[in-house]
Amino acid sequence: VSRAAVLLASPHAEISLLEDDALIVRAFSSGRSVLLGDRVGRSEPSLSWRAVAARTPVVVDDYAADPDSRAVDRARGLCAAAVFPIVRGDECVGVLGLARETPGAPFSTEDIREGLLLSRMAALVLHHAGLHEEAVRDAELRTAALRESEQRFRGLFDRSPIGIGLFAIPDGTIAELNATALAVFGFTRAEIIGRTTGELQLWVDPAVRTRYLAELQLHGAVRGFEAEMRRKNGEVFTVVYSGSLVTIGAQPTASPPSSTSPPANSPKPPATARSRSCAPPSNPPPTASSSSTPTATSTPTTGILPKCGASPV
Repeated sequence: VSRAAVLLASPHAEISLLEDDALIVRAFSSGRSVLLGDRVGRSEPSLSWRAVAARTPVVVDDYAADPDSRAVDRARGLCAAAVFPIVRGDECVGVLGLARETPGAPFSTEDIREGLLLSRMAALVLHHAGLHEEAVRDAELRTAALRESEQRFRGLFDRSPIGIGLFAIPDGTIAELNATALAVFGFTRAEIIGRTTGELQLWVDPAVRTRYLAELQLHGAVRGFEAEMRRKNGEVFTVVYSGSLVTIGAQPTASPPSSTSPPANSPKPPATARSRSCAPPSNPPPTASSSSTPTATSTPTTGILPKCGASPV
């Protein structure tokens, strides 16, 4: 707007945008802050509405003598005036208004040509601003939806009575374990996250781990895979794995073992016991209150369930 005021020697310059049934001043030249928010309704006489209706410039040499002049602008001492429609696509979205305060200084043909170019530049700026705002809104909606999905998944992950986690493939680095899995293996989160299953000697037989990974990488998912695992205190117990592969940041990842095995400090059943039920931990975490399920991109789970009918060795 200030550039238009300088180029066309018009100290009074404003851009009004069409909002509902009114033209509202949204930008103005230096020293004209009084114009901000000025509103002209569709039913009010105005050069601006004539330009909107005709989609062509409206130019007057004596503003005060024009029947569509406004009293508030006459009081400001406006003389010659020119209003240029701002057309974006097939829609007139506002006007660029210019006025001079010196009598006998009408707008020339060259002034009108430059005014048209400036109004087209304003239309282009508004178009790109609209695209930017739309992109920002879309990004905000996607971010909110992703955050909500992550919160739902985190609630299910953290509160599940089944041990769940993530392992990097192929080295077995532990990226995440939920509270149940930590209780099953007897570690704190600080003791286990970022370390490998090999380093912690969680697999009793490394050959079984190799076979599990081979099946996982061949089929992308494994269900009902039995293996013997080792707790922090050295106790061995039998689990049933279910896992699948996902890619996080180009890094192949498998969901870690989950278990409803009792924590390491729970009393062991007698060696002769052969219960057919797979009981959860003595104090299982509450189940997630949300009925929503994680999206397809959410982390899959690897179930580590105690083998029915067998006690930890």
